[in-house]
Amino acid sequence: MCDYIEKFVKEPNMEWIDGILSLRTGVSDIKDNDYGSKTKKVFEGYHEESKNIILNFLNNDLEFQYLTCPKIYSAPIFSKIIKDGYYKCHLDNEFMGHYSTTLFLNDPSEYEGGELQLLIDDELINYKLQKGWGVTYSTGTPHQVKKVTSGKRYACVLWTISYINDIMDRELYYEISKTEESIQKIIPDVNIYDNLFEFQNDPQSRLANVKKSIIRRHLK
Repeated sequence: MCDYIEKFVKEPNMEWIDGILSLRTGVSDIKDNDYGSKTKKVFEGYHEESKNIILNFLNNDLEFQYLTCPKIYSAPIFSKIIKDGYYKCHLDNEFMGHYSTTLFLNDPSEYEGGELQLLIDDELINYKLQKGWGVTYSTGTPHQVKKVTSGKRYACVLWTISYINDIMDRELYYEISKTEESIQKIIPDVNIYDNLFEFQNDPQSRLANVKKSIIRRHLK
């Protein structure tokens, strides 16, 4: 998946513009006009075919599904940062959704610097992941992309609106999903019932119904 997308974003005819797309759609509370967009070293763009590949991949990633319970995805914004490019400290726009995701699209050996830095629970966490790996975090998390000191960094960012509006319910949904996954590894769900009382009392049926109840609470 990632090799295919990397090929597209590295093609000479890939259309890049100066890094203003995320300013317009994904970023808020910018107090420094040189936070990254005016350096001429940060570029952004769209790629329709790659967008569909990424969204299909996320739809099949159980960990992502458990964490976000996605309702709406934004279109991914592809990013190219060359030497001396960066994104300074900022907050993502709250109207974009509940979660921000960064996917790394080229091998970290191809560039120096360029770490995604998050501030979580008063701890600075740096991410510079292998090609094809990503990190999803709350849209309210302060973050920046450190300066690329050599090479080129390719990534994409997108935002997700969850079906579940309440953060506590989202965390509960995640924990129940992981518990359900663990049980299924130990006791595969092979029972097919024709007795509704037995079906209702099956532990896996009970867990599934709790998850569905959480979702129903937030449907509009």
